[in-house]
Amino acid sequence: MIFAVMLNTSNFSCYMASKKAEPTETNIIDVHAHIGEFKGYDLSLVTLLKEIKENKIQYAFISNIDGASISGVTADSDEVTANEASFQAAKANPKLKPLFWAKPGAKMSSAETAEKFLRYKNFCGIKFHPDFNNFSANAPEIMPYLALCEKYKVPALFHCGGSSRSKASVIYEAAKKFPTVPVVLYHMGFNTSHQEAIVVAEQAKNKKDALIYLETSHVSPETVLRAIKTVGADRVVFGTDATYYGEGHYQQYLDTLQTIKKSVSSEEFQQFIHNNAVSIFNITEDKTNQGNKNEPAKPKDSNTKPN
Repeated sequence: MIFAVMLNTSNFSCYMASKKAEPTETNIIDVHAHIGEFKGYDLSLVTLLKEIKENKIQYAFISNIDGASISGVTADSDEVTANEASFQAAKANPKLKPLFWAKPGAKMSSAETAEKFLRYKNFCGIKFHPDFNNFSANAPEIMPYLALCEKYKVPALFHCGGSSRSKASVIYEAAKKFPTVPVVLYHMGFNTSHQEAIVVAEQAKNKKDALIYLETSHVSPETVLRAIKTVGADRVVFGTDATYYGEGHYQQYLDTLQTIKKSVSSEEFQQFIHNNAVSIFNITEDKTNQGNKNEPAKPKDSNTKPN
């Protein structure tokens, strides 16, 4: 979830890898990637596919930034157009898994549309960007979408920032209404100290009133480690906002991977880079080593679906 104008990455830039290194992990799942166009950034499908191949990414979960409503910067596509593009990209490239870009309250948007993609096109979750689409994370308009996440047993993935619309505490209010739905806080508070998001995730875990995960894009390695130590490795999931950095994108996260690997147990590291995503997205791992597949659960009592 690239943040509104994406001008300030100073909190993360000092941690960027300075030279290309060969990837050492082969089972990384990136829960945060994009297709589409955002003026000034390379989010092309060609670049994404090149990056995940070169860095041996097992899966990348994509949403289409064309659904963002930023005049002169993004396409502001309607829900059907934006998400159909994600469907086609994932259909042609099995390593890509589609997330529905939701536009609650916007013209030609509805939970009914979302359900069609969840039910008939195997979308793996619903992505919300309060800042790019001008709604509050706890607005009434998002509740029908969250009800679908509950119904189809798929996660809700929120851009988490520092604004009154997207901050962690506001997302927490919505998450508590659907306590069985995995809710992923992308960036764990973009351009913030991340402390609020860490506190929220810890409270939700202790109170068992919401299922909140923290995601790591644009977060320093030290802060990612602090999140793991505070909340637990079972509540922090690897994501990168691919391909925010264009070619060489995954190189920018080598320090994070190396820092976490040497600082936690091997079991905790696997939770971080792989197992949490498997749990969040209900990925069925093929024990015959013929590949993995994602099969979102279908409700037993429904004949329709949106998205």
